[in-house]
Amino acid sequence: MKVGQIKIEALRLMYVGVEDPLTPETLARHYHGDQYGDYLDAMTGSINRALADIMSRRILPEESMEVRAGCGSYRYGNRKLNLTEYPKIYEVSRVIAESPTRGYNGAHPYRMEGRTLVLIGADEDATYTLLYYPRISPVDDTMDTSEIGIPDEIASVIPYFIKGELYRQDEAEDASEAMSWYEQRIAALSPYDTGTQTHVASTYSQVRL
Repeated sequence: MKVGQIKIEALRLMYVGVEDPLTPETLARHYHGDQYGDYLDAMTGSINRALADIMSRRILPEESMEVRAGCGSYRYGNRKLNLTEYPKIYEVSRVIAESPTRGYNGAHPYRMEGRTLVLIGADEDATYTLLYYPRISPVDDTMDTSEIGIPDEIASVIPYFIKGELYRQDEAEDASEAMSWYEQRIAALSPYDTGTQTHVASTYSQVRL
């Protein structure tokens, strides 16, 4: 979905521009106009706030990245990766390890230390696959004809977020309804279980006979 399409749908939700044949290619000429200018000027910031919210909900499809043996630093049996070198990663959700000595582990243990990923008990010769939620690049006013870079089913709810923000002062009831609809759709897109089991702990009890 193009950034301009999101803005046009938001205008239609706010009951303006319904009859105009607006397109992402012609939208820029309306930025300083009397009819749509105030709304359009505020939309880019609203879209970026929506994208930040969507990232924090962890509903974007997971992506993967392979980390070959030798990457990062290896010390005391742990491998550390500085994730600032991988700006596409918003949050790691799972680590898969493949090692000649230990075979396949679909849920390798790890911990985060700031933006450093620590692979616990890592083999020096292992290959790791990071499953992660991606970071979304912010948009600007020059990107109306560019794809926003997230699935259409998620992008299609952003106009309701925009209406919820921009109508807050003038049409509080309509704004509240739009934001409520946004929240419902986001909740419907959220995974039911975001937790990942990384190990099983055995518990023993002593019984006297």
